[in-house]
Amino acid sequence: MNGHAYLMNPIVEGLLSTASSMAASTVVYPVNSVKVKYQTTPGASVTSIIKTMVSRGVWPPRGFYRGLGANLTTYPVFWGMFFPCKRYMTRNFTGYKYLDRVATVGMASSAGSFVSNP
Repeated sequence: MNGHAYLMNPIVEGLLSTASSMAASTVVYPVNSVKVKYQTTPGASVTSIIKTMVSRGVWPPRGFYRGLGANLTTYPVFWGMFFPCKRYMTRNFTGYKYLDRVATVGMASSAGSFVSNP
């Protein structure tokens, strides 16, 4: 097991991964929204973009959180599947150099895509 102690229940691990992913998405999403608007709006300043986004809602400013729903459905499913799959693949496919990593990302990505693309 490469010196790693896997003591956590896979269900608890999946739930914690999901919760932390949702919290991180909610905190980082406004900054990412400003960055994307800044990159795609020629000649705009960061200050003008923030003022425009704040004016679209009262509190919390809805302009910062437009499109967050897609992240809150995709990322938690991905990370909720990733760590339990990683544990399973690490334990059962020890002789393959990269198969466990590729299969883990493939399974988690497939689950996230299935949920976010009806």
